[in-house]
Amino acid sequence: MEYKQRDWLEWLVTAEFAVNNKVHSITKVSPFMENYRRELRVGADIRRKMSELQMLDFVLFLFFYFYFIFVSIIFRIRV
Repeated sequence: MEYKQRDWLEWLVTAEFAVNNKVHSITKVSPFMENYRRELRVGADIRRKMSELQMLDFVLFLFFYFYFIFVSIIFRIRV
C-alpha cells in the first residue's frame, strides 16, 4: 500500500478475495463455496480498478454480509 494510503480503493478486491476464500471455522467452507457451491477461481492478478459505484456496492455487500452473520449468531438462526 501507498504510504499515505490513497490507493486503498485498489486493494478492496484483494480484501474481498480474502474474505470470500477463507474457510469459516463453524461452517467448514468458504463463503464463496456456501453461496455458489463451487470453489473460487484464482486469476493471475486479483487487483483491479473499481469505479466508485462498484466500490460502494462492494462495501454495502460486506456490511450486509457481516450483519447477517452477526444476527444469525445472536439469534441462532440456521441458514
